[in-house]
Amino acid sequence: MYDEEKANRYVGVSSGNHEAVGRLLRRMSDQVRLPRANERVALVDGAPSIRDQIEFHGLTEDIGLDFYHLQEYV
Repeated sequence: MYDEEKANRYVGVSSGNHEAVGRLLRRMSDQVRLPRANERVALVDGAPSIRDQIEFHGLTEDIGLDFYHLQEYV
């Protein structure tokens, strides 16, 4: 997680499955007070499990494909 200027970054790692990662994202979201942010955008690698967990935990409604993975489809 990072802000627009990338001045603040927060990284988390899990060795668990997609559900464990979803719980980790939820905890990280709460710790940085993400629900209070004016704008929340998720740029992901396109894995359905990541998108599903972001949507399940209500972390953001705006999900896009990151540039690195987008270029593979262009």
